[in-house]
Amino acid sequence: MPSPKELYSTFSSFPSKEHVEAVCKRGKGAETCRYLVMSSDYECAKAKAIREVLDRRAQEGKMKAQGDNCSGTLGFIIDNQDLLKGNRTEHREAGYDSEGPFDGIRLEDGIFEVAGFSINERFAQIDIRPEGIIFSAPLIGSAIVFFDKPRETDK
Repeated sequence: MPSPKELYSTFSSFPSKEHVEAVCKRGKGAETCRYLVMSSDYECAKAKAIREVLDRRAQEGKMKAQGDNCSGTLGFIIDNQDLLKGNRTEHREAGYDSEGPFDGIRLEDGIFEVAGFSINERFAQIDIRPEGIIFSAPLIGSAIVFFDKPRETDK
């Protein structure tokens, strides 16, 4: 099994340089994915708070990039979720907390569920941090899939 450091490296590397060129189509005008953004490196903003702004700007023709070229960070996580099986999770909402092992992400009709937390993918915020992957929805709650295995007390 990959170490927590290796898992962080894998998940934080999305999108790779190859993906940016082949799928996001950097620099290809209207074909370029509108969710491709730049901070210290390229990032996918499809599961970020700025998504709605990018969608509106693209719809209004206020930006060159018009593409919606892949399933974004969520799709990458789903494609690689077997690397996280059995890892520790926490789910927090007002009046509700739970912990347990990661058993997968289910996505159906735009709603995904992870660690007991269900959210419409359009409103989800996904952040990859050294400790794990945080799925959140403002004012609703969050779930985190840690990059380490459950503690002995979690089993």
